[in-house]
Amino acid sequence: MKMIKFTNLNDFFKESLSSNENLDFSSVDQKTEDYILAKCNSISNLCLNLECHNKIGVDFVKSLSCVIAKLIHLQSLTIHLRQNQIQAEGSQRLCSLISNCKQIKYCSLKMNYNYIRNLGVQGMAQSIAKLTNVITLNLDLSNNHIGSQGIKQLCSNLKSLNNLQNLTLLISYNNIQDEGIQALSSEIAKCEQLTALNIDLSKNNINAIGVQGLMALTKLHNLKDLSLYLGWNRVNDGFPQHFITVISNFTNLVSLNLNLDCLEQSDQNYFKILKRKFYKMKRLVDFSFNI
Repeated sequence: MKMIKFTNLNDFFKESLSSNENLDFSSVDQKTEDYILAKCNSISNLCLNLECHNKIGVDFVKSLSCVIAKLIHLQSLTIHLRQNQIQAEGSQRLCSLISNCKQIKYCSLKMNYNYIRNLGVQGMAQSIAKLTNVITLNLDLSNNHIGSQGIKQLCSNLKSLNNLQNLTLLISYNNIQDEGIQALSSEIAKCEQLTALNIDLSKNNINAIGVQGLMALTKLHNLKDLSLYLGWNRVNDGFPQHFITVISNFTNLVSLNLNLDCLEQSDQNYFKILKRKFYKMKRLVDFSFNI
């Protein structure tokens, strides 16, 4: 796939666009972005990089969303809006209009550091559930003041994505507690076609009882690739034993990546045992372990 970057309108007009090209507008001003998107209504792959501007708010996102909604041939959509000010209203509006792009198979939304909160996640989830052709979904919602209720709303809508095979959910630096991770696990377990799952739950408020809830994910019999990030949570004395029990029940994994930073030295001894056990598994060919 060819990547094209435009820095001004002259470059855009000189280039002959095809439906297979990936557009990256990381260096273009906001008015130009609107104009270019409107001229590219036949493209199938769009990459829009607007992260770290720290000035994009609700009004601009509303305008941008209206343009994206007209790109009915989109099959791959990547939007980076990290560290802006789109908040709940902007995130809801964006996802609502993206859901009009029914042909999308790959969707990646990087919206961390935007104060989206539970309200924003709820609206996002209802719209994302309409992307029934999506195969790969990447959501970065880290540091958005999201709690357990917001995560429950988000994951309860994922089961509508019958073609979903690859899911990345980055929700670190929020306020997710045990009931949140339990709801997350039970709802994601209903996505029966998943083959790859990447979840970052680091820097939340999860205890050992929440880790037990991960057992629901073992129902994903097609799962081959699992990445879990649980470091820097409020783990207590029962955490290592519960976690070993959960991970040991993923019998079909080919690739496993575990990140459990900030464990006590006594806990690390448990995971050395787990590490030795997984090295002996015949199916597992790729194993990384960070404690």
